[in-house]
Amino acid sequence: MLRVNVAPDYRPNIPGSRCAPKPDVKRGFLGGDLCGFPNGRRLADDVIDITLEMLAGALYTPLTGDASFAFTPKALGPILDKSKKNDVAFLPRFPYVAPPHPSYGAK
Repeated sequence: MLRVNVAPDYRPNIPGSRCAPKPDVKRGFLGGDLCGFPNGRRLADDVIDITLEMLAGALYTPLTGDASFAFTPKALGPILDKSKKNDVAFLPRFPYVAPPHPSYGAK
């Protein structure tokens, strides 16, 4: 499990008061939603884009305090998947995730 919590008083459980009033599923932790990915995982969180943004250096300055590095989100444009939402709605009951699409060649 990947968790990033930069709070000086790190506690494994993040209180609900630290969550964004409206979940930021596109940026999660990077958008200020401390209950979003990677500190938590909601089905709608855009895990791929958030991970790519972190790997590209979005957390370098906040974690190290080194202001000499300038993270440029616009440079990520070519590698992000730009998906807005799932192509199939979530189910109202467990398991919540819709069945997968058929594989190639399936009848």
